[in-house]
Amino acid sequence: MGIEHKITLIFGYTDAKGVVHKDVTFGKRLKCGDLILLDSDPQGQNPTQYTDLIRRRVITSFGKLRMPVGLDVLLGLNSIDRQDLNAGVDQFFELSRDGRAANYKPGNVVQLRFGFDYDGTMYNVVEMNRIPTGRDEAEADTLGLTGTGRECFMIGRRITRISSENEAASVDGPIDLTNFSGLDAEDLYLLRTGGQLAEAMFRVQGKAVSGERHGEGGADTSSGNGDVGKRDPGSTDGTNSDVRENSEGAGKRA
Repeated sequence: MGIEHKITLIFGYTDAKGVVHKDVTFGKRLKCGDLILLDSDPQGQNPTQYTDLIRRRVITSFGKLRMPVGLDVLLGLNSIDRQDLNAGVDQFFELSRDGRAANYKPGNVVQLRFGFDYDGTMYNVVEMNRIPTGRDEAEADTLGLTGTGRECFMIGRRITRISSENEAASVDGPIDLTNFSGLDAEDLYLLRTGGQLAEAMFRVQGKAVSGERHGEGGADTSSGNGDVGKRDPGSTDGTNSDVRENSEGAGKRA
């Protein structure tokens, strides 16, 4: 059995028979596939309902109610219980990380908490050394991708390689959209930030190369080989504040 987190609401939900349901168990982590499905759910177009649809996917039991818990049940809770429910979701996400580390490393590398699952092997070290092009955007348009699905597709195009933590196995990029379905939502947020950091480094290094070619600045390129993704990104190594900021929003719209 996986990690669970249980809370007892102060007021709870009273069903049609007068039974009060207060005990809530959280036991299912959010996946990218969940977010992609919610993007196309008509009920999720309302921000409040979207948040509750996220919560209901994390809840594995709510008193004696049938699962998945109904959206009307969550909407029927008072503000005090809803605050406690939200806190419970956040606590579950933190506990269910189970000590897994996340980090940004030199060379535009992101260490994910969970990683991509390929036939039972977890690949949690991701290299993001490709800059997407207009062709990638056009392909996403052709596929009709929007929201989280489009974001996953474009992030997949940035990825040049994924590997297991001990580098015993690796897969070359790009990573297909179908492989994002089982990816943990927190890992998606880590990849989002990793892509932003990589793009910032590409921009800086590209300007340095351009200035060198035009004699504008004395950028030292003697140690480089033209691969802008291989230089040390300095402060991006171990940016734990960025990890927290982008991984603790799994209960909110991406």
